[in-house]
Amino acid sequence: MILNSIGNHLTEILVPIGAFSMLVLIVYFFTRYQYLTKKAIIEKGIDFDFSGQKKKFKALETGFAILGVGLGLVIAALLQGTTLPTDTKDLLTFALPLLFGGIGLVSAFFIRKKLEGDQQ
Repeated sequence: MILNSIGNHLTEILVPIGAFSMLVLIVYFFTRYQYLTKKAIIEKGIDFDFSGQKKKFKALETGFAILGVGLGLVIAALLQGTTLPTDTKDLLTFALPLLFGGIGLVSAFFIRKKLEGDQQ
């Protein structure tokens, strides 16, 4: 009884600490990878503009992704009122935002290519 109680309290403490530690490690390794990549490019003498075109269309890609996820959520909410089985409704609730978010990113890619072609 006492060990079970201690185990529950220990779980309540260790799970948030583990989640936070995992997040910190992901950020650390991601930034370290970016740093080492940029360092290697500079050491090889390659002229590379790190602030270039990617930032220019970031708002377009983010906007289309959010628009797609929102549209997917709206369609999933509309499908909740249908007579579909519960498992299918649950699947669609998670699948449709991902699907429409991906469609949004693909359409942002094509719009970006078109805009880049117009600029050159």
